[in-house]
Amino acid sequence: AVKKVVFAGIKKALTKEARAFLPRRLAYLAAQHGFSYERTRFGAPKGRWGSCSSRGTISLNVSLMALDPELIDYVIIHELCHTREMNHSPRFWTLVESCLPDYKDRRKHLKTKTPMA
Repeated sequence: AVKKVVFAGIKKALTKEARAFLPRRLAYLAAQHGFSYERTRFGAPKGRWGSCSSRGTISLNVSLMALDPELIDYVIIHELCHTREMNHSPRFWTLVESCLPDYKDRRKHLKTKTPMA
């Protein structure tokens, strides 16, 4: 029972931080790299850091707030690139690389992390 209460408190704190920080960072990176998107959503889906819908809604996991800033930026750039390429084709990865030349290192590091459920 204590573990559940602690987990709920952590999730609440991460959500508050995510809502304060992530929309600004998303807007900044979108402007910096010439992307546009419709809206932003927050949640805590198990096993997923972010997603992008075909209508341009970018969903971000509140657990991102527990990561290093360079990993947060990688996830945001990854999802912004999906606003142009809704797949993981070579064109998609070329687009990611044009924004983050070191994306492969960031991606490798991110794979060692797991979002909170």
